[in-house]
Amino acid sequence: MAGSTNKDIAGIEVADVGPIVEANVDLRPITVFVGPSNTGKSYLAMLIYALHRFASDSLYFHGFRFAHRRKPLGDIPLDGLSSVLRSWLEDVWLAKGRDAGRLPAEVSAVVRSVLAEPGPLADALGERIGSSLGFPDLKRLIRHDMQGPATVAWHAGTADAPVSRYEYTITRRGRPKLTGAVPDEIDLRIPPRRIGRSPWLLRRRAGAEDLRESDLRLLLADIADMAFHSTTGQFNQRAHYLPADRTGIMHAHSVVVRSLIGQASHAGIRRQVELPMLSGVLADFLEKLIDLPEARSRYGKIVEVMESDLLGGSVESTKSDAGYPSFSYLPSGWTNGLPLMNASSMVSELAPVALYLRHVVRSGELLIIEEPESHLHPAMQVLLAQFLARVAKSGLRLLVTTHSETFLEALSNVIVLDSVPVAERTEISGNDSTMPQEDVGVWLFHHNADTPGSRVKEIKLNMESGTFPTQFEVVNKALYDDWAMALERSNG
Repeated sequence: MAGSTNKDIAGIEVADVGPIVEANVDLRPITVFVGPSNTGKSYLAMLIYALHRFASDSLYFHGFRFAHRRKPLGDIPLDGLSSVLRSWLEDVWLAKGRDAGRLPAEVSAVVRSVLAEPGPLADALGERIGSSLGFPDLKRLIRHDMQGPATVAWHAGTADAPVSRYEYTITRRGRPKLTGAVPDEIDLRIPPRRIGRSPWLLRRRAGAEDLRESDLRLLLADIADMAFHSTTGQFNQRAHYLPADRTGIMHAHSVVVRSLIGQASHAGIRRQVELPMLSGVLADFLEKLIDLPEARSRYGKIVEVMESDLLGGSVESTKSDAGYPSFSYLPSGWTNGLPLMNASSMVSELAPVALYLRHVVRSGELLIIEEPESHLHPAMQVLLAQFLARVAKSGLRLLVTTHSETFLEALSNVIVLDSVPVAERTEISGNDSTMPQEDVGVWLFHHNADTPGSRVKEIKLNMESGTFPTQFEVVNKALYDDWAMALERSNG
């Protein structure tokens, strides 16, 4: 597995999921999915999004707590753990030393056994996957020509230490199952600030000696929750998803919301009302648009460059007295702006990118953008690739799906330029946009002739040609051959 400059490692492996036969993808600061339509690029992107939502959402780290009276926590004897837990808790509360959050060996052994089969979390993960992909029935994830199972696994860690791995299995019969593997070499630690957030312990913080056995079991459940969280690495950072049809949502979000509210308001009158449904990524995108925070992130200066170089103006968001947003575009030099729906398709396409960078995302998080090149002139696609490289270099991780050869060629120039001495870059376009080759991963989704479905493989940059072997050349060659044959047989 190739690492990144920060030595973080994260990856996803799937088998027989949707249209995908198999995939084993390492996530880099910039990860690109390319390939023909209907090969599973969005499937895999949405699965990655679901894993981030699951691992980063604190509401979903209470599966152990509510199952503490059942296996795997209910049968654990506390005779030998009670005094150890009390002593450890006192050290955490008093913050004695920098290792106060390190789990005692006895507790660590129990937690590792729980993480090997974190059953109570399987339902929460299934809910996240189902809602993100818009599948209420997870069995629909199983590749259509297979009886099962479908597997989704992910791993996380650092380049100089073992990684944790979890696997989620879906079968056509029975409930999905979640299993884990946390190597013994991984030192389980719970930051004291996280222990302090446990509501079961805050009520008794004044006296650890008052903890009953039921409290200790709840403490153990919280420790298992937090230990799981700490072993998911990059996946416990928030993710944000900009779907391919975001432009239409940007134009029609107020109409969509009015429709949903109107249907809901008549639900008591019409007995057979069926409310319209949006898939998870669309619903999340719409929700964030409506509830766009006013605070600005650290990427404000970068967005100003994007607006100047790509958009030729700024994207603005204003809220009505009722708190509902409207979006507009102010071309450079103009006094009054335009409603976004009256701006060019390029502006509408990139407006969500600008808004998310300015108001939503934070460093270390993941921003997924489907087909960012849509509606962009090739020259603008080049500038966009250079801009995204600058964003990734500043600490935000990116996952991009694309069908654009121009975008990929621009990204390859970003990589090659990184090997050029700074003093020699001045006359090269985009000289301030560079990325090391190991920080960029391009993955080709391709159909296999002998097996229904697609497979995913990493494609490396050809430094001599400056291109990625994406199979675009096959299309270009076929076009040329058809042209040559037509010209040869023409009457002219």
